[in-house]
Amino acid sequence: MTSTILDTTGIRADHLVGRARILTTGAARLFAVSTDAPASDLDAELSRLMPMLEAAQADAGLRGAGPVVVRYLPGVPAWRMDVGVPVTGWAWVRPAGQAALVDLAPIRCAALLHWGGLEHIGESYEALNGAISEAGLSATGEGREWYLRFAGDASVENVVLLQLGVTDSS
Repeated sequence: MTSTILDTTGIRADHLVGRARILTTGAARLFAVSTDAPASDLDAELSRLMPMLEAAQADAGLRGAGPVVVRYLPGVPAWRMDVGVPVTGWAWVRPAGQAALVDLAPIRCAALLHWGGLEHIGESYEALNGAISEAGLSATGEGREWYLRFAGDASVENVVLLQLGVTDSS
C-alpha cells in the first residue's frame, strides 16, 4: 500500500507542518526508560534507549502499548530524556527491566502535528518557536514528542505531535 500526502494546494509533499496552537495538556504517566546526556548526544541516546524500552515492555506485558513519547528536559551539563509509553489509569503496571514509572505534569505548550520524515522535523520546531514568539510567550525548555504513527525516520507516513512548554514572558 502506498500513500500520497497532499499539501493544501494539492501538490505531493514529503512532509507537512501543522498549524501551531497554544494549549494545556493534562498529566500523564509513562512507563519509561531515562537517561541524562548532553544535548548533542540525545539522538544517539534515543537509539540506545528504544531497545531497552521494548525489552522492558515485553517484561511488563505491555507489548503494543503506545504511542512512544519522548520528553526532553534541559539541564547543565546534561539534559534529561525520558522515552516511554503512556500508562495513565493502568494501576497494575509496575516498573520492569530498566523502565520506571515517570509522571508528566500538565504542560502549557505550543503544539503542532508534523507529518512525514524526521529529516524535516526542524521546520516544525521553527514553526513552534515562531508561534511562541508571536503569542508573546517564552519557551520553558521542556519538549515532548508523541509518535502517534512511526514507520521509519524517512517515512511520509509518520505523524508526530510536538509540544514545547511555554510561560508568560513577563
